[in-house]
Amino acid sequence: MFAVDEAHCISSWGHDFRPDYTKLSQLKTQFPKIPIIALTATADQTTKADIISQLELNNPQQFVDSFDRPNISLTVFPGQKRLEKIKEFLSDKTNQSGIVYCLTRKQTENLATKLQRLGINASSYNAGLSRTDRSRIQKSFVRDKTQVICATIAFGMGIDKSNVRWIIHYNLPKNIEGYYQEIGRAGRDSAPAEALLFYTYKDVETIKRFFINPNSPDSNQSPTQLEKLTRVKEYAEGVICRRQILLRYFDETYEKKCKNCDICANPFKTLNGTIIANKILETIEKFGDKMSDQRGGLKSQALVSILIKMSDKVSFASWNFYLAQLKNQGLIKVNFNRNQALSITKKGKKIIVENKKVKLVTLDEYIKRLE
Repeated sequence: MFAVDEAHCISSWGHDFRPDYTKLSQLKTQFPKIPIIALTATADQTTKADIISQLELNNPQQFVDSFDRPNISLTVFPGQKRLEKIKEFLSDKTNQSGIVYCLTRKQTENLATKLQRLGINASSYNAGLSRTDRSRIQKSFVRDKTQVICATIAFGMGIDKSNVRWIIHYNLPKNIEGYYQEIGRAGRDSAPAEALLFYTYKDVETIKRFFINPNSPDSNQSPTQLEKLTRVKEYAEGVICRRQILLRYFDETYEKKCKNCDICANPFKTLNGTIIANKILETIEKFGDKMSDQRGGLKSQALVSILIKMSDKVSFASWNFYLAQLKNQGLIKVNFNRNQALSITKKGKKIIVENKKVKLVTLDEYIKRLE
């Protein structure tokens, strides 16, 4: 048998596309009678379909477990005063193992040094270290000799450590798939675990500048990467149960409130947003097909531009904020395999047909919470 691990890497819609993986399509041609199994922890419907196509699998059996990790609590903080918040967060976790994910090597080193000065047993882990040092640090963490690892996203892959109690993202991740893989390294023993994410808009700009390069050999990936970055930003700015947002992203139905995230613990004040929601949904319905042939479909920014022309009483920022909420509520889907075009889900169509009530949070209400 051929086993293809991290199979999302073969898909151009996956969050970690690697061109070399596309050569795996030769397996079925050269070894037609050898069975193939493709494995991944994070793939939406589009990516799953593309994996099947790329590997030339003929009507394969699919085994999909739930993406839900109910034992992991989910919290997002504004990125200001990160070190002070991390110090407070770790104050009652002196014997608990955890990982802090950072965007850059320099951040891992600086943060580890600062934590050491606070009396926390922390080490930095990044690709700039020698293989010997990386192995030593990894073994020390696995054996519970090092409490905290400040690392780039490569750390944790393949590490068999069930008692990681918390994951901190020092910066906004590049996409939801990567974020979900990384927080999944906590609580593998099914005991309570915590995932803390810090977010600033500066992170978005940093990722765009240094990690999504339109001049790279894989420049055709830039639009997809940018849209996936937008979706994780919309998760960070989410105003409903965070678990609902994550599971809907992976096409899993989840309508209850998890009661294990910061939003469920402190809900936002909502208004009746049915009229606003209908205006957005009806605009997609009206212009989506018209723009599919000419421009590859109706995308988020084009939709917002149309909405502003239709109503000058709502700002550009507010329309974007409402649109993000409809995505997070599972009423609108971003189709990465159709140039990031928007479409209305079955749940969204019910809003139009059955005139179901939609609750929304105003941008002012969200900003008030941040203050």
